[in-house]
Amino acid sequence: NSIAVVQKLAGHASVNTIFANLGNHNLTATYAGNTNNIASTSSVVTLSVLTQSAITLSATPNPAGVGRQITLSASVTGSNPTGTVGFIDGNATLQTVPISDSGLTTYSTSFANAGSHALMVIYDGDAGNTMSFAELPMTVNLAVPTVPLNVRAIVGKASATVV
Repeated sequence: NSIAVVQKLAGHASVNTIFANLGNHNLTATYAGNTNNIASTSSVVTLSVLTQSAITLSATPNPAGVGRQITLSASVTGSNPTGTVGFIDGNATLQTVPISDSGLTTYSTSFANAGSHALMVIYDGDAGNTMSFAELPMTVNLAVPTVPLNVRAIVGKASATVV
């Protein structure tokens, strides 16, 4: 099946098309020739048309405190996505986790230092789905110390002592 007939410009020809079917498509280019050049056909190039995947990333809680557990959750959608997702903080990979049958995955961690974190989750794709990624800014605050409070009540009087 022919996709298109195009004119060559400066020795090159190109075409944009949309494929209605997923899977592999074997493509060739054919030049009909002219009075100065013989006809020719290119070698086969296989193009894989995949489902566009999508991924979301959330963190609970966000913001969080230093040393507190944070749960990172990723959800991958597409055509039955399989494989793994990588949880990343800046340039450092935190963990690579398999995707469940429902497309969900989680990873729990904590951060030792306060500040901003550029979290990202990357899905590398599989035989039927494209690669996708999502980003989430995360703030880690200094932990708020808890102050014990002793309260003593006497009928008619009340007092509180901070220890």
